[in-house]
Amino acid sequence: MFLSLCYVLLLDSLVIGHGAFGHALQVRHLHAAIDQFPIEPDMHSMIYVVWYFVGGGMLPFGVTLMWVCGAFERKIAGRCSPPPD
Repeated sequence: MFLSLCYVLLLDSLVIGHGAFGHALQVRHLHAAIDQFPIEPDMHSMIYVVWYFVGGGMLPFGVTLMWVCGAFERKIAGRCSPPPD
């Protein structure tokens, strides 16, 4: 049961980590969507800063979740291994 939850966590971490690249590449669609509105140029630049910050934060978050999943697997393997002689 716990191991299957660990595999779900691993799958989630891979999706989040790879989603960071897709998130950053979709900025051209954001650019096309907000250029039609008359907002200040500072607001445009702040939206892009936040957009890339979120995309950049997704990658280390996915890597951290992969590390946590590996720690869980090592803990499960240590619990299931036979005792030393």
